[in-house]
Amino acid sequence: MLAKVRTLSPDKFPDKAREFCSSDQKVAKIRAALTSIVDLLHYRLKRPVRILAITGLRAEEARIAAKC
Repeated sequence: MLAKVRTLSPDKFPDKAREFCSSDQKVAKIRAALTSIVDLLHYRLKRPVRILAITGLRAEEARIAAKC
């Protein structure tokens, strides 16, 4: 497998210009799912519903992002 990876062009890998895992791919999808859940619970419970969603970065990602 490493031999195959070595043959790939560098533009096949994520960097700041080509983010592999962007906010839209994570947070927006989570928010859409949670909105549906909140709407359903609000309808069934007949009261406001609140959800606390927390996202974060692994330490390695934060160090790399700080260098860019």
